[in-house]
Amino acid sequence: MPSSPQRVIPLDRRGAGACKRQGRSFAPVHVGPAGATRPGQQERGQKIVTDNRVLFHRVANTLNYLDIKTVLVSCGTCMDQLLEYEFGRIFPGCRLLDIHEYLMEKGVKLDGVAGARYMYHDPCHAPMKTYAPLKVVGTLMGTKVPLNERCCGESGTLAVSRPDVSTQVRFRKEQEMRRGAEALRADGHAGPVVAACVSIPECKLIPGVDDSKKLSEKQREALYSSLLAAADYIKTAFIPVEVIDQINILNATRRAMEMAGAGFSGLFLIDALEGLHLPGEARAIVHGDALSYMIAAASVVAKVERDRYMVKLAERYPQYGFERNKGYGTEEHISALRKYGPCPAHRRSFISNFRTEGVAL
Repeated sequence: MPSSPQRVIPLDRRGAGACKRQGRSFAPVHVGPAGATRPGQQERGQKIVTDNRVLFHRVANTLNYLDIKTVLVSCGTCMDQLLEYEFGRIFPGCRLLDIHEYLMEKGVKLDGVAGARYMYHDPCHAPMKTYAPLKVVGTLMGTKVPLNERCCGESGTLAVSRPDVSTQVRFRKEQEMRRGAEALRADGHAGPVVAACVSIPECKLIPGVDDSKKLSEKQREALYSSLLAAADYIKTAFIPVEVIDQINILNATRRAMEMAGAGFSGLFLIDALEGLHLPGEARAIVHGDALSYMIAAASVVAKVERDRYMVKLAERYPQYGFERNKGYGTEEHISALRKYGPCPAHRRSFISNFRTEGVAL
């Protein structure tokens, strides 16, 4: 990593490397998509690539008195092109790093809006090549940020050449964003974080197990007792709202997973999260509850136990309808929050945005 600002060269979104030192100024170098030439203009495109490589070699020769360790990039297209230029051979020992990856390495944390939730769109030309993008985003935001799928259709060339296709792609993306927003609104405003660790022998697998979000309450309840009977290891862990507000939802989720898996030895399949302290090898799988049987089984167990907890909680606080909304941000729940204010079961860090509605926290 660089030890001083002079050893880090930022590239702006146009790929222009600009560095000034001791009165010397270097003109921006255009970086365009590798091999992106119009039909019949391959020679011209290759000439641009060659000219840019020559320019970068000149920059490297001029800066050879500097011990450049890292070049920061903020544009995925620029990153792809620089890799095509074999940047590592032009600047031996120097690495290309996305600016967000660099901030994560430096321990920077971003303060989001209190009570707001976030989604992450991974662009087609993803700039983050060193670390998993969801890991970077989650670490920077201090909370688990879900991936919002599908292409955004914002390619300028596509929009000009095929506006019909581009419009449909953007429409599909808008639908996906609405679904993602609905899923975030359905996340808990009240109640504990619950995680489960489940191990079932292959000969005892239960049919019908799927991501708990895709199953109805009746289906989950029907599977629950069968999963308990079939499992050779099963444990759930509850993290109360006080701890969630103290250490944030991401760390509370980590703690719950670690507590649930503490008594198991073997291979752990984890839904997305990395870096857990578990007594065995752990593999993080993005969208694991949709791709892994065991993760899906654990999601069913955790969901059923949390829902049952919220139904019991509704007996103490009937005004919020916990038996129906399970503490999630439904219209009924939000209306009750605005009318009655929060109860001890509410996550203060999630509902602080209701201050503007006159709710005293």
